[in-house]
Amino acid sequence: MRVTEPLVQKMVEMEERLTARIGASSAHHSSGTHDNNHQLCRLRDVWIHLYPSYKYQDPDAAERNKQKSVWDVPQCFVLPSADLYFGWQRWLQGIASYASADGNGKIFHAPLKPIRLLKHGNLPVKIRRSYDNNWKAIMELLEEEVKEEVRNRHVDDMDSDFFRGTYDKALKGATEKYPVFATARSTAGVKGKP
Repeated sequence: MRVTEPLVQKMVEMEERLTARIGASSAHHSSGTHDNNHQLCRLRDVWIHLYPSYKYQDPDAAERNKQKSVWDVPQCFVLPSADLYFGWQRWLQGIASYASADGNGKIFHAPLKPIRLLKHGNLPVKIRRSYDNNWKAIMELLEEEVKEEVRNRHVDDMDSDFFRGTYDKALKGATEKYPVFATARSTAGVKGKP
């Protein structure tokens, strides 16, 4: 058995769930009928339809990145300032409907992927600073405490009980490992602005 087969199977299962979520019909696939590359391409295509990319130029980009025009977040996006619990929900689940404007000023709503899935290289400079210095640093400490629960749970299956349970467990574990976290958490939150 190849090492990638369990991963590919998990991705195919995720694709089927995502396809059902966006209302497209999903054909039944057996692991022996498609090669791994085809399955990964199909999953990528479904992911693109669920969480769109946004096209614009980053005015704050370094000269070598001025031509980059595809981003994980809309141009007007600002990471919210939030208490830890609200931030935990956004970290795991994203934002179901984020209002944004297209190039012609028309407002549309699209889901924003879970904040933990944002990629450093696909964020404009202002968002990247806030993400790296505030959100990622804090939330990765919490997520480390419940990584198995998070890894094995689909976004659609996350409910208030899941958020509360994983948050409480994560906070307890992080506080035990990093006692300074206990005193800081009373005023801590995740900040949206750099």
